[in-house]
Amino acid sequence: MTPTKGVPSKLESGKDPHQLYDDTDYREFWEGVSKRLLDELERRVVGRLLPASGGRIIDIGCGYGRLAGCYEGRFRQAVMLDGSISLLRQAREKTSGRAVYVASDVYSVPFRTGAFDAALMVRVLHHLPRPQACLSEMHRILGEGGRLVMSYSNKRNAWRIGLWLAGRTPHNPLTLEPLAVEGTFIHYHLRFVRQMMAEAGFDVLRSMGTGVMDKLAGALGRWGNLIPPGLAFAGLFGETGIAPWIFCEASARGGPCLSKAEGIDDLLLCPLCRSGLAREADGYTCQSCRRRFPIEDGILDFRVGGTPR
Repeated sequence: MTPTKGVPSKLESGKDPHQLYDDTDYREFWEGVSKRLLDELERRVVGRLLPASGGRIIDIGCGYGRLAGCYEGRFRQAVMLDGSISLLRQAREKTSGRAVYVASDVYSVPFRTGAFDAALMVRVLHHLPRPQACLSEMHRILGEGGRLVMSYSNKRNAWRIGLWLAGRTPHNPLTLEPLAVEGTFIHYHLRFVRQMMAEAGFDVLRSMGTGVMDKLAGALGRWGNLIPPGLAFAGLFGETGIAPWIFCEASARGGPCLSKAEGIDDLLLCPLCRSGLAREADGYTCQSCRRRFPIEDGILDFRVGGTPR
């Protein structure tokens, strides 16, 4: 099958939302002057918001490993999780097998409560029909005070406000409800996201914004290469909420202490019944419901369902 280039515009029939990027060459999305500038800024922003060091981090929706360089060397162990096997293969190749690679959806992450002290979730929330459930799951797997760095598409950005005031769009960007006008994207109001995060048990510490300077670079054509990524303005763009993309750092409150474990096997659990797993030569079997989850090409396949035994 020839991989689809860029970002899929719709979800294929029969697929779950976490499989959106299956057989997609997402690297194609980041080509061109504008996208390269945005990519550089996002990597700088993530590097700024993540803790300087830690024990375990999980990259939710890691894709082909675009942001791995932001946390490699900072944490003793990294888990890269995605719903797409094809992207995880690319991530494993990009990072030379230095992480743990897990296929799973974001609502049933196969790890024990308090397994991580940091979680990264970039360009994921806008694809999810149940964002609150995802945030609650992120809180579950983080220990007390654990850091979540995530991004979301901001419906109340300056460009959308301008379009609405000029009568060029019927969608009011100032209302709190989410806006879904594209097949696979949901845009959120800042206050709506902060309310969801508070209900899930997170305190937002700081925000940064992206998606401004790259638009200018794109408009300037070949001269756009002279435009800086805009890290100096990212804090202002985030706190004022005028940027199309908001990145935030949040702290988990009320959670358990970080789980102690000798290795990854001690942290895994069945995503279906939350029971412990027995390690086998080529996978894991749930000790309670007896579902089996294979390991193929170095990827732990915990997509919900498993294989009954």
